[in-house]
Amino acid sequence: MSISTATYRDRSKCAYIFCGEHESDPADWWKKGDSIRYVGPALEPTPQRKSKLQEEFNKLCEKWKKETYFHSSLGKLFTHPAYVRIIGMGKDAIPFVLNDLEKNPTRWFYALKYMAGFDAAAGATNFEEARMKWLEWGYQNNYL
Repeated sequence: MSISTATYRDRSKCAYIFCGEHESDPADWWKKGDSIRYVGPALEPTPQRKSKLQEEFNKLCEKWKKETYFHSSLGKLFTHPAYVRIIGMGKDAIPFVLNDLEKNPTRWFYALKYMAGFDAAAGATNFEEARMKWLEWGYQNNYL
């Protein structure tokens, strides 16, 4: 699964999630029977939009943590509607996720992998090592 944008002739953009098992050209999704889901317009993050995104993230994050606090199943954690919506927020929400990861060590690695388009924690052998790799990546790429 990866998040991408498409630009139309009128220069408007939309965001979509490519839900495929293979990392390939999203334009070939139909050849493999994969699916593609429209997320919404891809807007440039203005200060007002960032504020709204931060507010939405905070509500979704609180809901996700509250409703999954006692779950040990990663499947239930990662398929919770609030978590999925945070992934759908795309790269604009990466700073919010990394800030939360820095303050409250939580299972954000799955979301970050799809929001960033790669796994910065690849090869990590434990939770803290993965956390540190993502935070280091965030600082290096000006997300923190």
